[in-house]
Amino acid sequence: MTLDTFLFIVGTIGGCGYWVMGVLSTTKLESKENLTPGMEWFPGIWSLSSREYSADGKSLCRIGNVVMVITILCWIAWAMIKNK
Repeated sequence: MTLDTFLFIVGTIGGCGYWVMGVLSTTKLESKENLTPGMEWFPGIWSLSSREYSADGKSLCRIGNVVMVITILCWIAWAMIKNK
């Protein structure tokens, strides 16, 4: 397996995992009425607004932030390797 294939696989799995965590995070909201503006229109940033979640949701946000950063870095590295 080459490095670019590995980065592609890790980036794709990370993105899917982040999406699944985002779906699960909706069950951890303390109040759905007080969402940060934009959260209902762009749910891809769910992990950046941890103050709206319960304690379990806040830990899910921390994990989600790590997964998001790793996923973004893998995709950037993959794109840089592919475009040499």
